[in-house]
Amino acid sequence: KIIEKKIDIYDIPSISESIIRLIDSISGGTDIYVDISQGRKPQALGVLLACYARSDRIKKIVYWGGNNEAVFMPKLTFTINGNYKKLLNEIDRTVNTTQLIRKLKISRAQVYRYIKDLENEGLLAKENGKYKLTDAGRIARV
Repeated sequence: KIIEKKIDIYDIPSISESIIRLIDSISGGTDIYVDISQGRKPQALGVLLACYARSDRIKKIVYWGGNNEAVFMPKLTFTINGNYKKLLNEIDRTVNTTQLIRKLKISRAQVYRYIKDLENEGLLAKENGKYKLTDAGRIARV
């Protein structure tokens, strides 16, 4: 069965989030093959990142190159879990680290370590003195 989904072609995080929801809606045990050849580059990147976020559900990712040759893409993963994922989910809703400490129930040092790790991974960025999710951070937390 082939499923097509129409979404904004330039918003990579929204594309990824939509495709992740689509993948999650397919019953377990179903082999999922994803073709990233069609559409514009932002669409292909959004679909590819969604496949990385749900790599355990994807059987194969294929790109059809010139001469109609199939190029099978590697199945990479996002490995964000535990308090890192909780921090990504809370960062937009909290004003300061004190609130994060209370919500996550971890020490100040741990919060700063997690923030530094997520910033180094490109999932958080400091903007005007406040941490914000990057596009990659939006995708990783789904």
